[in-house]
This record gives sequence, C-alpha cells and structure tokens, in this order.
Amino acid sequence: MSITDKINDALCDLYDVKKTLHYTRDRYEDMRVIDLPKDSDGTEFTIRDCLENTISILEQLRESKQWLKNNL
Repeated sequence: MSITDKINDALCDLYDVKKTLHYTRDRYEDMRVIDLPKDSDGTEFTIRDCLENTISILEQLRESKQWLKNNL
C-alpha cells in the first residue's frame, strides 16, 4: 500500500468518525459529542477542532505528495 493510499484510508476513517460524532449526543449535557472538549484539562479545543486539524494536515500531505509526483 502506497503512502497516498494510506493517507486516503486514514482520511476516509476520519471523515466517518467526524460524521458519526456530529450526530451523536452526550447523554449528560445534551451536546453533540463532537463539540465536547478534547480533554478534561480545561481546554477550549473541542473534538471537532482536533479532527478538523488532523484532516487538514492529511489533506495537505496528500496534495503535496500529488504535486510532487506531477512536477518532479
């Protein structure tokens, strides 16, 4: 499996997780799970923030890999 295939596979998994968490509510706070804090350390960053950042990084890696392949 090539690195591009691995990146694409990881992105598909993250898109699925993001979609599932978007529609899942926390039973105690009646919030979407994706909008809960990413940890219990008092952070302002949410699970959504972490997923979007990770997805963005992988998409950039995939694009730069494709650019390098097409231009070198």
